[in-house]
Amino acid sequence: MSSSAINTKCWICAERATFIEIDHANRKYYQCSAPDCGDFAISWRAEESKSDSHTFKEHLKSLANKHRGSDKVPLVTIGSDQNVKIEVINKTAL
Repeated sequence: MSSSAINTKCWICAERATFIEIDHANRKYYQCSAPDCGDFAISWRAEESKSDSHTFKEHLKSLANKHRGSDKVPLVTIGSDQNVKIEVINKTAL
């Protein structure tokens, strides 16, 4: 992971957050400060694909909050079938 955190708004809930670019800037690892959200990683393609989907963001928010404080984080990517997929991975795999 890069060591340069960027201050921003959370992609899910728009509260205060930071992100770090990972995987050669193909993904972002967000750390959200909102108590009902949490940390997650998302590819730029998935961000673009789901930017207007409130239902998807609510589902991801629930997953991020469920794993808050653990060594796990939801990772959102676009699969080889071009569908968005979410998997929960160890933070060390980022």
